[in-house]
Amino acid sequence: ARGKAEGVQEGLARGKAEALLAVLVARGVAIGDAERQRILGERDPVQLDRWLARAVTCTEAAELFTLRSGQ
Repeated sequence: ARGKAEGVQEGLARGKAEALLAVLVARGVAIGDAERQRILGERDPVQLDRWLARAVTCTEAAELFTLRSGQ
């Protein structure tokens, strides 16, 4: 059961990471290899949600990883 739960969590994180990349591509935001790997390697769903929210307004991928005041 534990292994199954971990697999589900891994799949959800991967899906969020891929959705994040899709948003960036759709918006025309350039994504470097290092940024792509960082996004795909992230397993914290809360962090991925933060980045996904930022992806809606960012103009470059590096903005995803910088803290803003109040966050």
